[in-house]
Amino acid sequence: MCSKVSKNTIKAVQSLRYKYKFQEERSDSEAAAEMRWLSGGEKVNWKQRDNRIVALVAKWRYMNTAQVHYYLFSQIGNGYAKAGERLRSLTKRQKLKRTKVGREYVYHIENWDSKWLHWHEMCNYHIKLEKEKKTWEMLDYYLEFTAGDIRADMFVVKNNVVAKTKSKFFVEIDRATNPFDKVSAYNQLFESRKWARAWWADLNNEGVARFPHIVIVTVRPEAVEGCIRRENKNNLKFITEVIM
Repeated sequence: MCSKVSKNTIKAVQSLRYKYKFQEERSDSEAAAEMRWLSGGEKVNWKQRDNRIVALVAKWRYMNTAQVHYYLFSQIGNGYAKAGERLRSLTKRQKLKRTKVGREYVYHIENWDSKWLHWHEMCNYHIKLEKEKKTWEMLDYYLEFTAGDIRADMFVVKNNVVAKTKSKFFVEIDRATNPFDKVSAYNQLFESRKWARAWWADLNNEGVARFPHIVIVTVRPEAVEGCIRRENKNNLKFITEVIM
């Protein structure tokens, strides 16, 4: 059963959705400021925190309590319960919708979509990256990133703030709902050379452009790795990770 959400909230989400789709590289300070705002890095009141919850759900589209807890309540005592309390309040006030999946609720703003689990896994992978990053690293990331004819699920820039270096990579979430064609698609983009002058091209130690590596987060690693062996004719760097 899916609850309702107000029209004003839908309009606000459309504005937020535009904000999160820009394709220009952000400065480190801009990326850090956005992450601080979304994660509640400063002291905020409950109204401000509620606004941040809505902004997070607008960005990731489908979130459960555990995900919201990680971003906004993990530094607060009894944070998981408080996250659930605020999510219930926002649903009651028609700022969010919720749909029951199994034994938990998934919170969203726009209508339920069959691709909800794809977005849910994108959020999980971002949380994984945030948990694994070193203290001297900062992540900047772009959702539904357009590179040539490819629309990647995510593009990540990992900044080493001490060494002043960056590494860049694409992320694709594969839940085996479609034939796997990412290897040939990225090889075609590489061969086009359209990427060489793009801001998102990675750089080696000599400052020469190189193609970013590609992370495939998948439920079918053996099939994906077989496809890489057969179709990766330009020896691009693919990394497979398993969706747990």
